[in-house]
Amino acid sequence: MLKLSILSLLLAGTTGLAQAHEFWIEPTGSNQYKVFLGEYDLNAREHFPGMLDKITASRAIWHSKNSAKDVKSTKATDGFVIEQALAADDSLTFENSSYPVYDSEHEGKKIKAAWLPAARYVTGGKPLKPSLTLDVLPTEKVGQFAVTLRGKPLPEAKVAVITPAGWKRELSTNAQGQIELPLPWQGNYLVLVNHTDVKPGKLKGKSYQIANYATSLSFQQNTGAASLPALAASKMAE
Repeated sequence: MLKLSILSLLLAGTTGLAQAHEFWIEPTGSNQYKVFLGEYDLNAREHFPGMLDKITASRAIWHSKNSAKDVKSTKATDGFVIEQALAADDSLTFENSSYPVYDSEHEGKKIKAAWLPAARYVTGGKPLKPSLTLDVLPTEKVGQFAVTLRGKPLPEAKVAVITPAGWKRELSTNAQGQIELPLPWQGNYLVLVNHTDVKPGKLKGKSYQIANYATSLSFQQNTGAASLPALAASKMAE
């Protein structure tokens, strides 16, 4: 409950279980990647049956040098599996628009909210063009990342940089929508961005007043000090 309260503050006063969760993508085999839902800093993951049952409409895309192609994601007990060979500087994205509109609160008023999560995995550090509504991408500078909303830089966005060991640092983007920090260890990193968009819309025929976006960028770094031991993977509590 404490973690949920902290994240609710980061999301400008909105509430809802979904906001304490994020999607992320990990390589899990040769030419195989898995999309997990849970809390990365705890290495805690949702399973079927459970919250994942509400994820009924998702889209996975393979981004290569000259094209973007839809790829199949298959349900597994703890996430979604994508079978796809990736070349250097390719990426995979996964986005969801099926989580039900829910009751929330914003600036002291009861409202309807939508949760619109997404994830990106990159194989290299080459700058990429944004393609997700809320996107986070590497720039040409190591340790620097750019956050965009609908293709434009997003200043003052809330960003968390996390490792599988549970190390976490929170920052806000500058006027150019960028953050910059050292990445001292080898191994996996996740850059997570949360943003509340006060813009009405409709999701699955249901109206909402605000949209809570959560997008993660995951990648592997091959330089630096030896990585810290990862936390043991666990199942999210019921």
